[in-house]
Amino acid sequence: MSVHLSQTDLENCGVDPSASAELALRANTALAKGGLEAWSEISKNVLRPEHPFALHRLLFHLAYQDWDHGQRPAPAWLPTAESIRETNVGRMLQERGLQNVAQLHSWSVSRRSEFWEHMIQRLDIRLAKPFRTVLDASRGAQRPKWLVRAKLNIAESCFGADPDTLAIVYHDEAGGVVTATYGELAALANRVANGLLDRGLKPGDAVAIDLPMTIESVAVYLGIVKAGCVAVSIADSLAADEIAVRLRLSDAKAVVTQDMILRGGKQLPLYAKVVEAAAPPTVVIRTGADVKLRGEDVAWDGFLSDREEFSPRLADPDEHINILFSSGTTGDPKAIPWPHTAPIKCAVDAYLHQDVQPHDRVAWPTNLGWMMGPWLIYAS
Repeated sequence: MSVHLSQTDLENCGVDPSASAELALRANTALAKGGLEAWSEISKNVLRPEHPFALHRLLFHLAYQDWDHGQRPAPAWLPTAESIRETNVGRMLQERGLQNVAQLHSWSVSRRSEFWEHMIQRLDIRLAKPFRTVLDASRGAQRPKWLVRAKLNIAESCFGADPDTLAIVYHDEAGGVVTATYGELAALANRVANGLLDRGLKPGDAVAIDLPMTIESVAVYLGIVKAGCVAVSIADSLAADEIAVRLRLSDAKAVVTQDMILRGGKQLPLYAKVVEAAAPPTVVIRTGADVKLRGEDVAWDGFLSDREEFSPRLADPDEHINILFSSGTTGDPKAIPWPHTAPIKCAVDAYLHQDVQPHDRVAWPTNLGWMMGPWLIYAS
């Protein structure tokens, strides 16, 4: 089906009238090619980021007007051969002499141990004691044993970058932008780990996190893992009764939370919900709200250790580091334990599927109460 765009069509999309004549000519020339060829020309040589989104959408639909959308979605992004080669997957294909993604996938499932050993080396996963075997599947597919005889603390693998490299860019509700380097994040996580042990917590104890996604919450999470404790993921949106259920199921020995959350200009109580849930001793990050703490609770500054050095507790690969929960819409939420090996899968997914590369900025609005919060930490 042929189509002819007029200047008026473009101006109705918000295009400046002074530019509409030339833009209409270029768009019509490209659209005459149809389908993939049309959209490739339009996306690379016609459209610009400053053009109104309405124009992007119009030209996309016109280019693909004859596309069979029932078979597969029309692609909005068409990578060049060079950009494909520069992806993480592209480099792996070249290095291993593979022709396409299908061959890479076939290798990953037919020679599973070899694939995972390669990815562990490629991602520089730090092992204090090397594994004897990557995978022991002798007990069946449902009970695999990974990294047999190895010792590690997976949090160590999160700090491979130069200490001065940017680790987190955080935009707060007040409009400010705060950053943390890998060195600063490591120091804060170590202060958390030391603070946990100073308060009598032991490796294996469950420590709940009921916080928004902030620099402090990332440090708390990694500090818990470094100390050999188990992070319990609780979403900051949950009501007190839902918090109480998760604290009970995880047998949490402590909680880290915040006095309140500033969201959309409103102060939403957080610590008050934790108190209502009859939480165990709680560490409270103060953001400015005038909140009186229970006798067994402590403010953030009083909890943090002054010691910025910490030797992460080494563990067997299948020891737990995190308890996540299902939504609980059909009853009690289901506890989902993560061992030290689960983050390796997070990192591999980011590396192969999201093509996350060094110095990329990974933005995924989420929370430590859900799987994507820990995923974001390990993937980055």
